[in-house]
Amino acid sequence: MLSRLAEGVRVRLVQASPAKIARFDGPARLATLSFDDWPRSAWTVAGPVLASRGVRATYFTSGGFCGRRLGDLDYFTRDDLLAVREAGHEIACHTFTHADLSGLPARAIQAEFERNAAFLRDAVGEISVASFAYPFGQVSLAAKRAVAARFASGRGIREAMNRGRVDLAQLSAFGLERYRGPQDPGAWLRRAVEEGSWLHVFTHDVSPAPSPYGCAPDDLARFVDAALEAGLRFVTQDEGARMLSARAEPPSQCVVLNPEV
Repeated sequence: MLSRLAEGVRVRLVQASPAKIARFDGPARLATLSFDDWPRSAWTVAGPVLASRGVRATYFTSGGFCGRRLGDLDYFTRDDLLAVREAGHEIACHTFTHADLSGLPARAIQAEFERNAAFLRDAVGEISVASFAYPFGQVSLAAKRAVAARFASGRGIREAMNRGRVDLAQLSAFGLERYRGPQDPGAWLRRAVEEGSWLHVFTHDVSPAPSPYGCAPDDLARFVDAALEAGLRFVTQDEGARMLSARAEPPSQCVVLNPEV
């Protein structure tokens, strides 16, 4: 019980300690779709769904998963990486080993970043990697410092809209995942429209029989279609972060964990 309470306090402390503050007050209504870890179906099945609608996504890549089969899921190949890049999607960092950063020291966190960057350069050539997502949604103050210093933005899994004062080092997002049970993405879209917010939605695999952390192709298509019909503009995480970065608050008005940010 005490350990759970302590963990809850830690999570709230990290969430309440922004590292890279910007403002998003609309009126633009933005949506970002991302695939974490990305099993191959996030490209082979989801790719055509997105292409037919002119939508580009962000693919959070852990190089250690490349070409592997874990459980019942086949993960992306190097050819998939090249195809995703050629299609105009964003390739982003998810550490190399899909590491839980909450318990790692700064040096080990940087090593994860460097190893993944080296993998991506070897796989697709020179590439600018501007976006990050925390594996397992696990964040620490040290991880936020590292992410804020290296990337334009980092994304967590706290379910909330990105609006007002936004911490670019820990963007909020909603999971379109089977284990969550019945979901109402329409409610997310209504909030995004009414509030003029940036809505970020993530999933993993896309299959008629998805894993607990994935979604069905029809559910993905319905979400994308509803978002477009509602007037949301799809952007990659980097595109959205750049829009906010242009309106970033000066350091004197921010709670800055890393003085170099």
